[in-house]
Amino acid sequence: MKFKAVFGETLANPALTVFDIERFAKIAHRHQVPLIVDNTFATPILCKPFAYGADIIVHSTSKYMDGHAVQIGGAIVDSGNFDWMCGKFPGLTEPDESYHGISYTDITPELEHRKSGCVERKWRPYQSNVVRYA
Repeated sequence: MKFKAVFGETLANPALTVFDIERFAKIAHRHQVPLIVDNTFATPILCKPFAYGADIIVHSTSKYMDGHAVQIGGAIVDSGNFDWMCGKFPGLTEPDESYHGISYTDITPELEHRKSGCVERKWRPYQSNVVRYA
């Protein structure tokens, strides 16, 4: 059988069944596919799926994170632990000619380097206030 990912919800809606993250993480990783967990209902405060082997966590921001559900949104968080270069995801790892030959797996370190310096410079003036009120 050929599949690209294993997907589950931490707490399934409407049945409220609990997803065994560790069990399905082992199955997914044995087949070299990522485990994607929808953690919207449990929220990041109550459950941290990365600690149990999830590779990607998704959240619907329109249900809980904006507080009033009048807009549509979501968040996708990659743990950084999955080996996307395993050969099963050419759409991410091989050059994309529609974007001038860029490979999406090659840009992450460059962006992280640029982003970290930028964030550090922008936040330095506010750091004392953050520490004072934390």
